[in-house]
Amino acid sequence: MNRISRKLIALLALVVVVCGLWLQGCHDLEYVREESYVLYWRKAKPELAYRRPANLSTFTAYIKLMFWGREPEFAATYSQNEAKYRELCTKYGDTKFKGVRKVLTEHPAYEYTSTDLSFRAMDVVIDKDVTYNGESYPAGTSLASLAQVTYTTLKRYVDNGYKELPDADYSAITEVDDRMFLYGYEKVTKLMSDITPEDLQMVGPFARISWISKSKVPSVYDMTLTLTDEYGVEHVCTLHVDPYNIEY
Repeated sequence: MNRISRKLIALLALVVVVCGLWLQGCHDLEYVREESYVLYWRKAKPELAYRRPANLSTFTAYIKLMFWGREPEFAATYSQNEAKYRELCTKYGDTKFKGVRKVLTEHPAYEYTSTDLSFRAMDVVIDKDVTYNGESYPAGTSLASLAQVTYTTLKRYVDNGYKELPDADYSAITEVDDRMFLYGYEKVTKLMSDITPEDLQMVGPFARISWISKSKVPSVYDMTLTLTDEYGVEHVCTLHVDPYNIEY
């Protein structure tokens, strides 16, 4: 056997090994994708953040609903805690997905995610008095009827056979979502007081809070948001709002 033949055989063997490893990886990934739309169940970890508004009379707070950072913290993935992963997929009916999805960003672990918990209630209070339409809300009183919440959820998309609904809004909720393009997440806006347990299932990573028009809320105050999860556990977030001194 001449030198060229030996080199050709060695090259073909290397190609076979590399292709085998690649196909094995693809098989594992496709196996998940063929069954469930969600690839990453993230640990619920609500936090509040605030950015300086263009108009100081307006207010928007952002809620990070799941653990978010450079090092992902998962409750379950197919390769990390498969039993828990399947349990969560079954719990929310995410077991019949058929298809191949594109990796949309350079950080695929931030795509196709959902919190591992549902929330059944939200409430918000501040440490200052508020008035609305002549009605007084003393400090510490629930302002759920004055707070408008915008959040995203995958539940109806999954329940509809992984098809978009004609009456749903799939636009991004923040510029972060624009970068990540969380396909399938329906954007919903409701009064906090009108939110039901069915609303906050399979929620996306972010939500947004703003006060309804004509609410007379002080510019500077301390805000406390309480999210009650499906097990009755309260997740309390606090935020000091001061549009004049915020750093960003």
